[in-house]
Amino acid sequence: MKRKNILKFVSLLGIGSFVMLAAASCTSATTPTPNPTPNPTPNPTPNPTPNPTPNPEPNPPSGGMNGGNTNPGGGQGMMDSAAQELTAARTALTSLLASKNANVEMYSDYAKIKNDLTAAYTTAKSTSDNTSAALEQVKSATSTLQTAIDKAASDKNDFNNQNADLVSAYTSLKDAVKSETTNLVRFVWCKLYSHKR
Repeated sequence: MKRKNILKFVSLLGIGSFVMLAAASCTSATTPTPNPTPNPTPNPTPNPTPNPTPNPEPNPPSGGMNGGNTNPGGGQGMMDSAAQELTAARTALTSLLASKNANVEMYSDYAKIKNDLTAAYTTAKSTSDNTSAALEQVKSATSTLQTAIDKAASDKNDFNNQNADLVSAYTSLKDAVKSETTNLVRFVWCKLYSHKR
């Protein structure tokens, strides 16, 4: 009887141990894994801007190693423009001077007008020949000569209108003298030609 009780106790003890072992295994298996503690990002350490190192030399001149003008074309362009304007003014004066012979010839019968106009051409020519003449001098010479040319034409018309009869008589006499001169030249030529034959 004692023996049965012992066996029964041992059996119960074994079953109890097994149950306890199983329960312990399940408990440990279901133990949740703890979440890791978040590691906050540390605030950035302020990095102060260092003071600039003083430069003993002043700001370097712009425009290359020698500090030249970085836009040399600007000044050159202005010089070219002035030179072109002076050339154009000289060309205009030269063109006006070229009309001297034809203009002066028109006043061959008007002594005073012819003299005044010839003097204006002479003055303008001296300016044109002066290679050092500035732009304003050339323009002034051109303007003065053009004024003299216009004045000569106006004075001639005024004189003709105010002295119409005298001008008509003079023109007739001049044509007659010209005709007589032409006839005389022809007569002398014929005599010389016939004498040589």
